[in-house]
Amino acid sequence: MFLLFFLCFSVVRAESDWKSLTPDQWKGDPKLWHVEGDVIVGEAKEGELKANTFFIWQGGQPGDFELTAEARVMGNNSGIQYRSKPVDGVDFGLAGYQMDMHPNQPYVGMLYEERGRGILCERGNKVERTASGESKKLADLPRPDITLDQWNTYRIVARGNVVQHYINGELETEFHDDEPGKSEPKGLLGLQLHAGPGMKVEFRNIKMREFGAESDKTEATEKPDDSTGGIDASNSGIKVAAGFKLEKLMDVPQGQGSWVSITVDGEGRFIVSDQYGKIYRIGKDAKSVPLDLEIGGAHGLLWHDGYLYVTVNESEGGQSGVWRAKETSDGYQKAELLKAINGRGEHGPHSLVASPDGKWIYVVAGNHTDLPEMDSYIPSRAWGEDQLLPRNPDGRGHARDRMAPGGWIARFRPDGKNWELYAIGFRNTFDIAFNTNGDLFAYDADMEWDFGMPWYRPTRICYVVPGADFGWRNGTGKWPAYYEDSMPPVLEIGPGSPTGFVSGKGLKFPARYQNALFAMDWTFATIRAIYLRPDGAGYESKSEEIVAGAGLPLTDAVAGPDGKLYFTVGGRRTGSSLWRLSYVGKASTAPVAYSEGKPEEKESALDLWKDLGSNDRILRLKARLGLEQIPASQWSNRLARETDTWRIIDSVIALARVAPDKSKKEVWDALFRAKWSEFNEEQKLGYLRAVGLVCIRIGAPDAEQREKLLTTLNPEFPSGEADLDAELCRMLCYLQAPGIIDRTLLLMENAPPPVKPDWMEIVARNKEYGRDIINMMASYPPTAPIHYAYCLRVVKGPWTAEETQRLANWFSTLDNKSGGLSFKPFMDQFRRDFQENIPDFGDKAPQKSVQLHELPPIEGPGRAWTADEIVALAKEGLTGRDKHHGRKMFEGSMCSTCHRFDGQGGGSGPDLSTVGGRFSVHDLADAMIEPSKVVSDQYAFDKIIKKDGGVVIGKILNEKDEILIIAANPFDMSQTMELSRAEVKEITKSDMSPMPAGLINRMNPEEMKDFLAYLLAK
Repeated sequence: MFLLFFLCFSVVRAESDWKSLTPDQWKGDPKLWHVEGDVIVGEAKEGELKANTFFIWQGGQPGDFELTAEARVMGNNSGIQYRSKPVDGVDFGLAGYQMDMHPNQPYVGMLYEERGRGILCERGNKVERTASGESKKLADLPRPDITLDQWNTYRIVARGNVVQHYINGELETEFHDDEPGKSEPKGLLGLQLHAGPGMKVEFRNIKMREFGAESDKTEATEKPDDSTGGIDASNSGIKVAAGFKLEKLMDVPQGQGSWVSITVDGEGRFIVSDQYGKIYRIGKDAKSVPLDLEIGGAHGLLWHDGYLYVTVNESEGGQSGVWRAKETSDGYQKAELLKAINGRGEHGPHSLVASPDGKWIYVVAGNHTDLPEMDSYIPSRAWGEDQLLPRNPDGRGHARDRMAPGGWIARFRPDGKNWELYAIGFRNTFDIAFNTNGDLFAYDADMEWDFGMPWYRPTRICYVVPGADFGWRNGTGKWPAYYEDSMPPVLEIGPGSPTGFVSGKGLKFPARYQNALFAMDWTFATIRAIYLRPDGAGYESKSEEIVAGAGLPLTDAVAGPDGKLYFTVGGRRTGSSLWRLSYVGKASTAPVAYSEGKPEEKESALDLWKDLGSNDRILRLKARLGLEQIPASQWSNRLARETDTWRIIDSVIALARVAPDKSKKEVWDALFRAKWSEFNEEQKLGYLRAVGLVCIRIGAPDAEQREKLLTTLNPEFPSGEADLDAELCRMLCYLQAPGIIDRTLLLMENAPPPVKPDWMEIVARNKEYGRDIINMMASYPPTAPIHYAYCLRVVKGPWTAEETQRLANWFSTLDNKSGGLSFKPFMDQFRRDFQENIPDFGDKAPQKSVQLHELPPIEGPGRAWTADEIVALAKEGLTGRDKHHGRKMFEGSMCSTCHRFDGQGGGSGPDLSTVGGRFSVHDLADAMIEPSKVVSDQYAFDKIIKKDGGVVIGKILNEKDEILIIAANPFDMSQTMELSRAEVKEITKSDMSPMPAGLINRMNPEEMKDFLAYLLAK
């Protein structure tokens, strides 16, 4: 029996909210309109109407409202007019918004502005009309075929500047109107007869409710305990998709930390975990009590077949890894360690999920997690960095020593045995989920410091093919998505912090949501539905925002036994809570069928070889991965007589990976047998990658082979195709091709303005969160030329004086560019790389260190501020405060030397542009007063213990020739010191924040208010 009744209360809309718009309340031309029973009928003969005419409701001019009606149209087209005004000189004429009913499928249900801007949003689209009058597509929506002459249910929801059109329960049109002075906030309702061909239209069951202070209430029925009920969040400023209801169920009790993982046990009770502390169960009395387990700090919880599986990560003491505890009538038995995993923190081991058939349990780990020994490996153990050109680590030292395989996914049997590596090459996937077909997907993180760099990879949804490598490598080394040996994402979302990722299985939502996966973003406070459609051997995907709003740092989610989505909010010791998302619309919520997955069968070498020639990239990748599991001696002899382009490319890649010592002659012979002139662009990219892997793994070409490559490739550059030119430049710079310097400089000098990524539309819709990114995009770096510079830095030349000057001129154009935090350090390293090949190139003058006497003054008198004092000060009100002065306080307290805000400031600490949306005032005050309480892995300094007993605290930026380059001053990361690796005994993460405590203590209360108003964007 499920015990979720303590969290459930029914929400009823009072019937008085809705009113029937009966036929007697409408007025129009009596020659054209009449009533048959309860049906409004409009009829016109061909040519009878000189202009569109309307049956107009006489009950008022609604502004924000919801309206439903059933209608069918024969002949011409019709529509429901709303927020409209009369047309002078035209009887029963209206001008304004219309939900169109048109025989053309893109137009039925679209938003049309009668006697105005015309078509504003076709059906199947979510569109924003900007202040300048430009229309921007935000997302795709469903567009099933509609039979116009049959009864359909039409629904309009109008709130503020957002209008939504539904047909038969499906949201199919959404329009955000930001163009000033063009639309009406309220107006008349009308039913249309359209001029032109003869037609008939019928309307029935027209109902409306208006939104207002009294008309949009919800009412909770009696609850067993009034402390257990939810708080309706409908009007909280959080955006919720139409048809859904969002409720806050409870705040995490003080002392129970910040919840980051959640599961449901066999009795329907929630089990949750504090990021740094204990594991709790929420009982039927709605109280959370700690489980009697000696483990905690869980990033992953899974209740499966009578056992609680736990990924221990950030607990104080105790072994990190995967644990299991058996549930008994008295609680849980002593937990047993199934696999020790060396890794902690935000890039350590994370979530757990059971396979659809229950026979496997999958675990995912971030890129700072060492891969433990496995019983078996689906990916070939031949993984490597595979960099044709020297890789530069992150300019600020992040993950500089983390090499392949990067983040990984493994699986094991429920008894804890048979551990198998499943896939590799992720950055920091926090969670994974299975779709309706039984295929596994991952939601991987971006590296926001890489914004503006050609190697930046947005947060991405990945179809996890067994054995695949997704190509994360540190620094400049990330593999492009088009690399033939890399698995590309099915969807790139944009910047964010991926956390929970769950299947729609078990949710009482409409079918398309049950078939979806739900992706949670901590930074941008967004839950997205990810829709997947098979595409050959892979998938294609699109997404829809379901929940989005400020102050909602999402961490994990689970489908409750009642079919509702429950999720936790918190992380990094912030205020934490439990929420519920329910579907309250009218569409069917009948359960959909789920597959337990396809049987895992080994294919023969012959079948795999055939699939290598497929034009389907994913099928080729699966075939190559299968061949790599079979001894090369059983299939490599086929290469000698192969003429198919794709089989040559992918078999060469496989041989370079698994048999590099035995295949040098045969792979070069095969590569030169392939005909470049007959390749399409995808094959040219694959060929260049295959040649590169041969050079990396088997060895550089000899003089004759190099000449053959240059004869084929050198005349092809530049080609005018962006990806192809990127790879030709990489290869030709590696080969030190004649004339490559001048041609590459020409591309760098004449590059068109950078194209802003398409995820900028997502950022722009969330103006508060995206403010800093939008400001940065105003001076977006030239991405393609930066890649060319990355390649060109290895060319020894000789460089002429003119070429050297051109290079210096190009670098000067970067001075006013603003990328991610690592942009300038990366460019500084490029300059140093160039100087190794061009001795007279020279570095630009080092950046001037911050001088304390130049900081804006703080008047004081200050005090030793406490978090409670700062919260009390904020409660007095921050509206109308002097934010310009607040900016000066931000600078005067030295915050800006380490932190960026709105695209300005230092980079040794977290970007603070969005703290107002993610953290409470108390959490923010805590972080300022006790900065060492929570130190993110990304910003922590290293603690270097020397063999002589000395200790160095600083950030290791790079290592070259066994010499560590260390930045020790957080206020000026350009000040570095060197330390020989031979002097080092041990390197760990420092638990002390680089940020000194008490920096805000010089401010008086008025200065503090301005400071908070600026920081919180009040």
